[in-house]
Amino acid sequence: GFITGAAPTAASTFFSSTGVPGTLHNFGITDATYSNGVVEGPDGKLYGTARNGGTNNNGLVFSIEADGSNYAVIYNIAASQSIQYSTPVFGPDGKIYINISNSLYRIEPDGTAAVVMAALPAGGSQIVIDDDGWIFARGFEISNSILYKIKTDGTGYQLLHTFNSLVDGSFDDLSAVCITPT
Repeated sequence: GFITGAAPTAASTFFSSTGVPGTLHNFGITDATYSNGVVEGPDGKLYGTARNGGTNNNGLVFSIEADGSNYAVIYNIAASQSIQYSTPVFGPDGKIYINISNSLYRIEPDGTAAVVMAALPAGGSQIVIDDDGWIFARGFEISNSILYKIKTDGTGYQLLHTFNSLVDGSFDDLSAVCITPT
């Protein structure tokens, strides 16, 4: 097994279960500049996003084998959008969910059928999905961070908490959020 991740450089990096790092793909001028991170899909491939690059130079979603072979761009971000820092997440249905320009997208692992599921609050970044199909995400309202949830079908939006930076601090990222079974 291995744990995947990415450094904010032009290489997508992985760490084996023994902690040995390795390079999966060197991003360059022809494909993208920075990998945001990778996640293992149900098919064993790794899926990730990269800022810049792609046909519109606004980012892309890619797949790659765990040994670094068969790198493929599966989705190019449209010219009017941006990928920012969101890493793809697999839902319980085996589909990829990702925040692109504050919209929730559902993408098949082969890159087909990219569907906008819902508009998300401004400032959205990384998302987390639980086994029941709830997506948890961070956004902004006025000058406060918010935590909300929405179903993978785009319904059921619920504001969970507003973080008043003067009272309870700010909430910048979901990278440290873990969903545990109940």
